[in-house]
Amino acid sequence: MTELTFPTTAQIAAALESLLDTAQRTYDQADRQDKEERAFWRRQRNAYINAQADFLSGRAPLVAGDAYLVPSASRPGAYHRCWREGGVWICSCEAGDQGIFHRHTALISAIEYAIDLVEQGMVGEQDGGEGADPEPEPPAPVRLDDETKVASLVERLAAARRERVAA
Repeated sequence: MTELTFPTTAQIAAALESLLDTAQRTYDQADRQDKEERAFWRRQRNAYINAQADFLSGRAPLVAGDAYLVPSASRPGAYHRCWREGGVWICSCEAGDQGIFHRHTALISAIEYAIDLVEQGMVGEQDGGEGADPEPEPPAPVRLDDETKVASLVERLAAARRERVAA
């Protein structure tokens, strides 16, 4: 079994920033006459903005087997379950019930994107990885009250991915 390398908090924050930048650029370049396309990219951008705010404020997901439990932004103490179906992240919240890409699925997509970047060695040393391009700006500081929460999350996510790969 191959040992997986899990991203740091800074790498997850950088992945969120990268995905947000891509959504913003695509929105800016969308045909102003195509209202559907602009609405689609506006929703993508807003989902990443909200996911970034959630993550940087310490609302990190928990691993539950092959799924994640994401803290609700509107109901303290409540969690929403996110799982993958056919390569698409699904969420049990109200937005997820409507099939809308939103803050929860955006956060999980960014975490998975960061994992892929780490595994492929495509993160710079400033993000805690070896190799790749040291040119990008470092991500904004992550403001978490308890770094232990993130370390615990990282350990649980890495264990869940190892189990998924072994299965």
